[in-house]
Amino acid sequence: MVPSLLIAVLAAAPVLPEHAVGGAFISRETKTELELTLRFDQSVVKDAPALPSGKAMLAFKPTVTVQNEVSLWDATGKLISLGKPAFSFRFTCENDGGLRAQAIAKVMVKKAQLPRALAPVKNAWNVVGFAVVGTAEPRPALTPKDQAVTIHLVADLDGDGAVDARLSGLQDEAMNCDEPEKKGPQWSVDLERETKSTPLRCCGP
Repeated sequence: MVPSLLIAVLAAAPVLPEHAVGGAFISRETKTELELTLRFDQSVVKDAPALPSGKAMLAFKPTVTVQNEVSLWDATGKLISLGKPAFSFRFTCENDGGLRAQAIAKVMVKKAQLPRALAPVKNAWNVVGFAVVGTAEPRPALTPKDQAVTIHLVADLDGDGAVDARLSGLQDEAMNCDEPEKKGPQWSVDLERETKSTPLRCCGP
């Protein structure tokens, strides 16, 4: 009992480091405010813990420390700073790709604070942009995508004039996406940077 407690105490807490990039989604809207859900894949979380098994996995939500303020970006550029939201690390998906988790936070934003209106992508979980911790590190330009892939949003996060971040997806004809729309087709949401692509929405069998 004592050794296991000692391991738990000494275990490093999960951290969203400088330069981490995730996605931003509109989860609720009023006349004056937007609730944004920020999602960062487990691959960018430093010291991400292993998920427990069974029912404990659903209740497992350790706090994630953020190393810098998080900013919201769209295809045009940086919109606003979102401060340091309260993130937790949670189980988000189980499919043929295995178990996945994300660092997730919800943030309320007044519409009047935004320099331009957000454009949520219908049936792609209302994705509206990128969430960036601090500043984005320089990355090579992305190559064009296969025509079968739908591009939701692109951005030049490092300011070198070339697209280096992309949110894209494939249509899920079986409508197996997490929290599906009531009507119409659905698209996955994948974050692409350089040669890496990570799913932000749980789709597929």
